[in-house]
Amino acid sequence: MQVTLNKKFFILIVDFAIILISIFCSLYIAYSNRLAQGYELLYMLPLSFGFCFVFFLSKPVMLNRSVFLWTFATFAILRYLLLPVSMVYQNFWTGYAYYPPHPSSVYKGILLMIYEIIISSIVICTCYKKKLHNDMRNSHASCSKNDAANCKALIKNKTFYIIFIFFSFFILITNSEILKGISFFSTFNRIDSEEKGIFISLGRQFVMLAKLLLYFLVIDKLHQKYLSSHKNIYIWLTYIAAFLNIGIFVGVNRKNIIVNAIASIFTINYLYPKQKSKTTFIIIIIAFLIFSQLTLFRFYNDTSKKPFDNIAATLQVYFSGPYNMALAVETREEYKEEISAFNVFYDIARPFYGIGQYFKRFNVYSSTDYFNKRLSIGGLPRNDQIMPVTGEGLLHFGYILSPIYLILTVMLGFYLDKKLSKAEKLEEKYILILLCAILGEIMGLNFVIIVNQMTFNGVLFYLVYWLNSKIILVSSTKLTYLSKSAQFYNLLN
Repeated sequence: MQVTLNKKFFILIVDFAIILISIFCSLYIAYSNRLAQGYELLYMLPLSFGFCFVFFLSKPVMLNRSVFLWTFATFAILRYLLLPVSMVYQNFWTGYAYYPPHPSSVYKGILLMIYEIIISSIVICTCYKKKLHNDMRNSHASCSKNDAANCKALIKNKTFYIIFIFFSFFILITNSEILKGISFFSTFNRIDSEEKGIFISLGRQFVMLAKLLLYFLVIDKLHQKYLSSHKNIYIWLTYIAAFLNIGIFVGVNRKNIIVNAIASIFTINYLYPKQKSKTTFIIIIIAFLIFSQLTLFRFYNDTSKKPFDNIAATLQVYFSGPYNMALAVETREEYKEEISAFNVFYDIARPFYGIGQYFKRFNVYSSTDYFNKRLSIGGLPRNDQIMPVTGEGLLHFGYILSPIYLILTVMLGFYLDKKLSKAEKLEEKYILILLCAILGEIMGLNFVIIVNQMTFNGVLFYLVYWLNSKIILVSSTKLTYLSKSAQFYNLLN
């Protein structure tokens, strides 16, 4: 890719800013007199990120409109810069385990965090140089304002989508249990869908996909109206549809709001490229309002604290900080003798939608189960924390190969980014953006969650997407024509 002088200057300015901020954060942490035992190397987290960004990440991130890379970089900035500083500023050195990890485990956890940012940055740089991506800037709306019929983004066939939507809402009407666990704007529901069995879980997944397909059909229709009339009212109606889509999701995980907001921004910008600034601003406001409502709900239902009293605690949970990494280290030390090749296979197969129900019968622990066992030492069983992806790799393969799941996710992210750059259909673009955004959060997730998300959000959608492309409703005129053609063919034979 040809890099112009202006782009080189921009990259240089950003690199300088990142290095300056990283050094400032490191000095602030290093000269603090409040560091808890085991956190002596905490100042290395900002420095390691600054080094990796300048030497490995800056060009791939800034020269490509890559959803995966942008999400990854944003996530890394919050994890390696904001989290350590907030821990020192708020004097927060604890977490949510009943029995805290040993200082030596915290020390190892910080070393693992440094190791994973270096390895993942090198892998990203290598994939970028080998051109395992397609630049998103080459992907743009192909709709002519005067020719809606030729717009490749528009949904030409809707037959199976409509059938699926009616079928899903019929399931919902006949089984109201499905509604439990679905959150609506400011009414949020906690539930583990798996506890209700496969039929409730599958029904809920059908309903959520039907909701998404309905959203696609609505904004597709609004876009057609806009192309033929050029009235801005259809753009505003699209924003309302986006609000309804973002605000309805499963559970109380705030990341659901963020990834759907990202997907909405990119897809609406794809349809209305001249409205990018307005669209981005409005969707961010929508997401912020829903996110804030959910934050209030979670804090006032879980604790007596105010929402932003302890930002470090929130960042620790969602970004897998040193404390959770230390728990992962102790999970490895405590249970490594129990790990076999089947545990590794089970970790991949168990969260796979549909197949996982078969593996549920095996009396085997997943990496998440082991992490929860360590988390629950000294108290009641709990499963409200996420095992870091490098911790999962550590449990299965040891220290040297601990980033293996992280590397696989990065490569998958590049693959989906490349697929996204070639996608033209509105609905496929949305799903691919959603998946790329989820993969970009990998350092705060684990491979169990990634497999689960890929199958829940990807496999079912592509099955319906494929069926919709194959099942076409034929008009009575066409049926008559086909019938006469068949009769003529029989006469010839």
